Amino acid sequence: TYLPLAFLLIALIARYVRSNRKLVYLLTGTLILSSLLTYGWRHWFSSGSNPVAATNVSVSNLGVTNKDVTLFQNPKLILELVHNSFLYFKDFYFKSTIGILGYLDTSLPTQVYSIFTFLIFFLLLFDFNKNYSLKIGDRLLFFICGFGVVLLTIIGMYGFTREEAGLVAEGVQGRYFIPALMPIFLMINGILPFKIDLMKYKSLNVVIYLAIIYSLYLASSTLK
Repeated sequence: TYLPLAFLLIALIARYVRSNRKLVYLLTGTLILSSLLTYGWRHWFSSGSNPVAATNVSVSNLGVTNKDVTLFQNPKLILELVHNSFLYFKDFYFKSTIGILGYLDTSLPTQVYSIFTFLIFFLLLFDFNKNYSLKIGDRLLFFICGFGVVLLTIIGMYGFTREEAGLVAEGVQGRYFIPALMPIFLMINGILPFKIDLMKYKSLNVVIYLAIIYSLYLASSTLK
């Protein structure tokens, strides 16, 4: 489901590295490093896993079912699946992306979700950084990769959804979308013509820090 992020990394490297030799070195190094980290995580840190059971992988274990095949045969159903899933679970997606404590049974205070959402979009839309500027093609690439992760996540979980649930994907948690938020946020960042240089407004920085501290205090209060 996170494969679009790998394509995004390769596309960004290929876009901004002009030397073919450096491009080959960077791509090869990235693939080798990623493989080593994956191997290390699987075999060194996951000591409690069962390697024998892990080798018994079938197509159905990967979530590729007849339902998924039907979706790709009729692309309109994919859009309907995404629409229905967000329609029915939008509140859960929103809260579980920011955080729900325990076994998804302890929501944070409403102010925490509101403050974090406001701060994130305020900084994305108005924060000023003169060191870089994104072109339309860059923003489009970020959008495609971010939305691709969301799409594949919902389709993948749909393969495990009960038949009686209909055309919705059950079991999707907002935290599954967190890797997709980085390219989506980059796509939004600085898209408005009006910018604010936070370095010039110290008082605004103080307000932002106080808001973060207050929201963290509210979040910690739920543990009492």
